[in-house]
Amino acid sequence: MSLGEFELIERFFKPLQCRQAGVLAIGDDAAAWPGRGRQLVCTDTLVAGRHFLLEADPFDVAWKALAVNVSDLLAMGAACWGYTLALTLPRADDAWLHRFAEGLFAAQQAFGCCLLGGDTTGGNTMVVTVTALGQSDGHLWHRGGARPGNALALTGPVGDAALGLKALLGEAGEADTSAQRRPVPPVSLLPQLHQLDIHAAIDISDGLVQDAGHMADASGVRLVIERARLPLSESVRRRVEATGDWSLPLAGGEDYQLLLALPPEQARMTVLTPIGRVETGTGVVVLDESGRKVTPIQGGFVHF
Repeated sequence: MSLGEFELIERFFKPLQCRQAGVLAIGDDAAAWPGRGRQLVCTDTLVAGRHFLLEADPFDVAWKALAVNVSDLLAMGAACWGYTLALTLPRADDAWLHRFAEGLFAAQQAFGCCLLGGDTTGGNTMVVTVTALGQSDGHLWHRGGARPGNALALTGPVGDAALGLKALLGEAGEADTSAQRRPVPPVSLLPQLHQLDIHAAIDISDGLVQDAGHMADASGVRLVIERARLPLSESVRRRVEATGDWSLPLAGGEDYQLLLALPPEQARMTVLTPIGRVETGTGVVVLDESGRKVTPIQGGFVHF
C-alpha cells in the first residue's frame, strides 16, 4: 500500500532531522532556527497535471508557486523576504517564460519579497519548486499549541478555491476562479495577528477538516467546528444552499487562510471569524446548524 505524505515523512525523513539547540523539530508548516530573531524556511513543489492544469496561464502558475510558500511562513507568524526557484521544463518556451516571469514579479510585489537565485533544467514534466525564506522577531506559532478552552477562528472565507477549480474544469458554470488561480494569503493581517495570544496556527491548504485534524493531532485535543459559522462568499453560500453539499468549504482546500486557536475574547476581533472551540479529546467534530454532529467530510488534498 502506498504511503501517505505524513507517514512518508515520519518513516524516512524525521530520523534525519537536525537536533541542534533552537532548531525546530520537523512537523510544522516551516522549518526554523535561531539567529537575529527567528529564521524560517519552507519549500513547496507544484507539478503540472497535479497541482495546476496543463493549460494554466504561466502567470497564475508562478503566482501560486510563491503564494503557497508565503502562506506556510505566515502560518508560523513570519513574513517572507526572499525566495529561490527551481524550474524544470520540458522545453524552454520564450513566450511561456515571459508570462511566468511576469507572474513572479507581480506576486513578489504583492507579498514583499524578491528572488535570490535558483536553478533551471529540462525534464519530461514541468515542476516548479520555490523555497521561501522568512523571519519573525516575535513568538512563532505552531500546530501543536491548541488547548481546551481556546476558540477556533479563520482569517477569511473557505470554499472559493475549490469552487474555482470546479469552474475551471467546467463543473460549476461561471463561478469566479481567482481564488484558485491567484490565492492571496492574509499577509496584511500579520501585524494585527502578532498583537494576539495565538496558541496554534495552520494554513488551510489541504482542506479545513483535514488541516484541523493536523492541529488536533499535534496538540492532543479535539477541535469542534460549527459549520453555520464558517465565513463563506456569496457564491459558495449559494452553492451550499442549493445542493446541501458542504464539501467545498469543509474539504475543498487551497484557500490559504489561517485556522487559529486563541482565547475566545480575542477570536471575536473584527478581522477574524470564530468558527468553533477546542476541547479535551481527539480528532475533529463538525456540528450542523442545530448543534448535532454530522458525518465527517471525507476529502482534502492527498499528496500521494
